[in-house]
Amino acid sequence: MYQETEKFKKCGKLFWPLVIGAVLLPFLISLIKELSGGAFQISSFLTLAVVLMFFVVIAFVMILGNGMILSSFVGRTASSVNTLPYHFRESYKDDELHNRLYIDTDNGVIGYISKYNPFEIQIFNASRIDQMKTVTSSTRGISFVFHIDGKKIKMYTLMAEHVMYKNSAEAKEAVAEADKYVAYLQKAKWVAEQRRR
Repeated sequence: MYQETEKFKKCGKLFWPLVIGAVLLPFLISLIKELSGGAFQISSFLTLAVVLMFFVVIAFVMILGNGMILSSFVGRTASSVNTLPYHFRESYKDDELHNRLYIDTDNGVIGYISKYNPFEIQIFNASRIDQMKTVTSSTRGISFVFHIDGKKIKMYTLMAEHVMYKNSAEAKEAVAEADKYVAYLQKAKWVAEQRRR
């Protein structure tokens, strides 16, 4: 049987080393260029480092911001969910944040794949989740929120690109979908707690 995740990890093991490496990369390239040119000049070193940093930051924003690359990793990991010994009949793919949620209401288990930890399916006993609710905002959108081991997870059902009226048909549909997943999470938690007794 697939082992339950002991500690929730929003970010994978490689995430922070990659971020730090990307920040240090321009300085390393600039240093190598300066040392290979003979005389070391701090002004040209810093100028080149700042220019390279600008391009690295833009690349990082594009990779992490729109999630195209990370979402493909999440999708690849998600393709192996069906091989797990659970009945994940309810699943939600957050197209805005590129996270995936899987809910097994029969066994009281949830699975989660984070875009910042895209190579791991985290499995949790649903008794570990709490504070499930629907959140509506005219400016941010509509989502359902829950906590795993005290850490907040947000899944958008509708992301606002403009001010949204909560009485619109689109907003009502998104609220109904969020409420549906909150109910699934509550049912999974109830089942998990009943099994522990």
